[in-house]
Parts: sequence; structure tokens; C-alpha cells
Amino acid sequence: MIHFLEEQSATFKRRRDLFEAKLAEKHIPFEPMKGGIFLWLATPEGYDGEQFVKYLLEEQSILVAPGIPFGEHGRNYVRISLALNDAQLLEAANRLQSLSALYHKEGSVCDDKN
Repeated sequence: MIHFLEEQSATFKRRRDLFEAKLAEKHIPFEPMKGGIFLWLATPEGYDGEQFVKYLLEEQSILVAPGIPFGEHGRNYVRISLALNDAQLLEAANRLQSLSALYHKEGSVCDDKN
């Protein structure tokens, strides 16, 4: 059992590192993971979590969860599960990278990272 848990821990660490690196490349804001299997992704200006969930599903075919069920502090976040296979996770990261313009509109809070 310990071997299985060590393998799972290594798998999720690798996935976390890959996903966070892909987001960081395009300066897409997220909360660095400290554990678990969910990454908290900040929403672009003009979207709350629920609106961004809908946008990602309808426009990018990415299914995420809104952050608001975890309290008001989660209103402008969505949660992304890393419990996907590597190919699916990489595809989701690439699709999110393609949205960097949403995060870096002139005057947005992320614009200075452009």
C-alpha cells in the first residue's frame, strides 16, 4: 500500500508541476498548490467563477468547478482537477494558455505581467 501511495503522490506532483509551469509561461494567475488534487485558477477580469466555468465548458470544452462553494474568497476562482490522464491534462493546459489574452487585456490586473 505504501508503494501505491508513493506512486500516486509522485504522479500528482509531476502533474502539478507541469500544469503550473504551463500557466506560468503565459502569466496566467493561479494559487500555487500546497497539496490535494485541485488547482485554484483565478478568473480573468470581468468573469466570476460561475461565468468562467460556463465559458470554459462552452468555448474550450474544459470542465472545471466554481470556487464559490468554498466561500466568498473563491468567487473569482475556478478549481481544476489534476485527476486526469497526462494527455488530457496537457490538452487542458494548452487550451488555457490560448486564453492568455483574456488575462492580459490592457488595464487588467495581470497586464503588467505581459
